[in-house]
Amino acid sequence: MKELLNAKDIAMELRCGKNKAYQLMHQSDFPAIKIGGRYLVARDSFEEFLTRNQYKEYALH
Repeated sequence: MKELLNAKDIAMELRCGKNKAYQLMHQSDFPAIKIGGRYLVARDSFEEFLTRNQYKEYALH
């Protein structure tokens, strides 16, 4: 089974706040899925997203 990351996990990985992680997870090109009220992303999809967007800038407010 794939490891799933939540907003807290993403925040820890990126060393940012949980609010910024939620904002990122709501971006249309972010590979998150919503189950109930929770946003989750598979670790391998998250790592692919980071590689694909390594020079892209996200203006999260």
